[in-house]
Amino acid sequence: MTTTAQRAWQDTSLNYQFTQPGSETTVQQKISKVVASPNDAQVLAVGQALAALSTNSQLVGAQLTVHSMITPV
Repeated sequence: MTTTAQRAWQDTSLNYQFTQPGSETTVQQKISKVVASPNDAQVLAVGQALAALSTNSQLVGAQLTVHSMITPV
């Protein structure tokens, strides 16, 4: 017997650090529930936005957390 599961994204949160130009001070920001109930494309879009930030700013690090629920069908 094979059991299948259904995944539902609950929300995303974003935690990142960057330095300001001309300063060695690191700024940390956390944004909770960036996208509520996102679809796969929205999760990927947030990741791509982080990648763009890393090339266009002084991004030190970033963490994207996606909360999900997997339920048997």
